Amino acid sequence: MVNKTKIIHTDLLTSVEMKFGKLIRNQQDVLLLKEYIFNETGVILGVNTLRRFFGLIESTNPNSKTLNTLSQYIGYKNHANFMKQKAKDYSWNCWERVFKMELEPYLSDESIKDLLLLKKTNSDYYLFLIYLVSSAFSLRQVNKLKFYFSNQRLLNLDFNIALRFGLSVGNRMRDLPESQFHIFDSLVSESLFRENIVYFFVDYSHLNGYYAILLKGAKQYEKASDSKVFINLMQSYGAYLTSEDLFEFTPVLKPSSKFPTLEGRYFGWMLLSADPSDVEEIFNVTLNHAKRASNFLEFFLEVVPALIFIKRIDLITIVVEDYYEKVFNATQWQHSTEETIYLIGKSLSDTKCMKLKTARLSLTHIDLFNITESYDDYLTLFYQVALYQILKLENESETKEMLKIEEQYSKIVERTGLVRFDLKLLKEYF
Repeated sequence: MVNKTKIIHTDLLTSVEMKFGKLIRNQQDVLLLKEYIFNETGVILGVNTLRRFFGLIESTNPNSKTLNTLSQYIGYKNHANFMKQKAKDYSWNCWERVFKMELEPYLSDESIKDLLLLKKTNSDYYLFLIYLVSSAFSLRQVNKLKFYFSNQRLLNLDFNIALRFGLSVGNRMRDLPESQFHIFDSLVSESLFRENIVYFFVDYSHLNGYYAILLKGAKQYEKASDSKVFINLMQSYGAYLTSEDLFEFTPVLKPSSKFPTLEGRYFGWMLLSADPSDVEEIFNVTLNHAKRASNFLEFFLEVVPALIFIKRIDLITIVVEDYYEKVFNATQWQHSTEETIYLIGKSLSDTKCMKLKTARLSLTHIDLFNITESYDDYLTLFYQVALYQILKLENESETKEMLKIEEQYSKIVERTGLVRFDLKLLKEYF
């Protein structure tokens, strides 16, 4: 006879038997347990109720009174409290296993089985994986990193989870000193590393640093068409943003419409590289593609910056007017990276029309601390350009706030090498 109760309530059943001091095997055990429970809780549980719970007769689902009383017998306020504590214990046991894996120079077969089991049974699996991979980066454990990024079973993640994984682990790479960049040589050959890290953690703050090395390395191994387009685009953007000279634009093949951010980045590049007389025609094509994009905010993430650089605020105004309602009616308004660049564009559009209060309001909706880290410096520079224009029109002479913005702006440019953001762009935009 299968004891369904034992399967579902194993922890509670085991805890009761541990307090009782022996396994519940017969009628005599049940009668004695009934007495102990009454002495402890003042509640009488029926003999058959206990027999069913311990599988001595055909079991049924125990009611809340039974579960609460048994939980009180072993020292908990009710069954809910017992379950909460068990969940905490389970979580801690999982983390304890992960901490042991962290200390292993190589993952044992047992640890790999544990990780795969956690993937099936624990919604926090990706947090364990982030911790282990980030730790391997910190400890410079190249062989361990190569193992993680060559194991499809471990890294077969849903898109949103994979994005979180990429952003979290990507941040860890920023800590690597230049003397350790050779680590990337062993990783860029792994497609899972390119897909989950290089293509998800687009690091604008290091376009002439480690991220440029990653792109160059990935280019040697990449065969997928859209991924090749991504690499070419990012190398072109990197050269443009980190160069003060007139830039020779490199032709880039158009990606598929599968990835709205990549497609938008392509059209942003087309706008940047276009002859001024062709900009409006390209912009109209861009709008047509935006209408079919699965996520218009992701699509415009690179289109709006391109329009800011070429100072076509009139075209940004069209984007703002076409998509204003959709942005502010979004079910999840989180001031994310995509929404930030939209609001910066709207602020510049309103500033040009001398709607300074409205322009300021758009900027107040932006939380710079909530921007994806790989975009933080890049979007902060655009934010400072927009805010400076408002202050310049509000004041007859340079204020302390304007001087502070100029100082912060210059420091970011010096640190990141994004010299396309020169002082002329900041101080003489309009």
